[in-house]
Amino acid sequence: MNIALVEEKVKTLAGRINRDEFLFELLECYGKPKASITRLKMVGKGSYNLSKNAEEILWKKQVYFKATKSDKLTNYILIRGRAGTLSSAPCSRSTGSPACTGVPP
Repeated sequence: MNIALVEEKVKTLAGRINRDEFLFELLECYGKPKASITRLKMVGKGSYNLSKNAEEILWKKQVYFKATKSDKLTNYILIRGRAGTLSSAPCSRSTGSPACTGVPP
């Protein structure tokens, strides 16, 4: 998928944000398979969502997401710290995630 197509899809998404479906629609913009997104939405056995918290989504080595309503900077700091402590943390050089071992800075 080329960057121009991704940009166009994200711009379209930004014009019609649905809080409940935002992450799933964003993943679709980046070309993630619909079957994988469906499994991420699932609850229980077979779900890709490894988070124990109902307000968070953790897709192993893919994405960590938590919707918030309060101060953006404070939440960024809290979420960044939380993502780095998860055993299935998404790859992030800044958090030192185990998923990034061997990734050059």
